[in-house]
Amino acid sequence: MPKQVLLSGATGLIGGELMLLLAGRGVYSTAVVRAADAGQARQRLLERLLKSALWKPELADMVSAEAGDVTEPNFGLSDAVLQSADGVLHS
Repeated sequence: MPKQVLLSGATGLIGGELMLLLAGRGVYSTAVVRAADAGQARQRLLERLLKSALWKPELADMVSAEAGDVTEPNFGLSDAVLQSADGVLHS
């Protein structure tokens, strides 16, 4: 299993739950979130994750968010973010 993944759809129902399940198993996930910047992306992600029964504060260090768009080449992400991932999951 990869130890670091890019995850689309993490602000949605299934993607958010998937992100928390991965985090609970030690997989660090970076969400690709439509947002103006990384700060707004993180805020949108946390708003979603906090609604889940699976949320635990200690999982916060296992999740991150980057502003991007899955319709853009390379999801609109920097090379550094892309290269940090072992895999990509679309939800």
